[in-house]
Amino acid sequence: MDHATMPENPASTEKAAPATGKRNTYSGAFKAKVVSEFINKKGRLKELAEHYQLHPNQIKNWKSILLKRAGDILEDKRRSKA
Repeated sequence: MDHATMPENPASTEKAAPATGKRNTYSGAFKAKVVSEFINKKGRLKELAEHYQLHPNQIKNWKSILLKRAGDILEDKRRSKA
């Protein structure tokens, strides 16, 4: 996949100032977008990481968190938990 087909980089507005020793923070929507692209094979891990200026392990960690919490996310809250 070439960068011409990649969407614009929304991380640029969510990044902390570089080289300050502070961690970058990302919105849940941004994480979901990146993981969705990875799961739906819209790009290889390395390409997505480079495009969004992330470490590949970060994307894999977000995917793991999403999959672990999928049951809670999809739980029908209308049913009582008796």
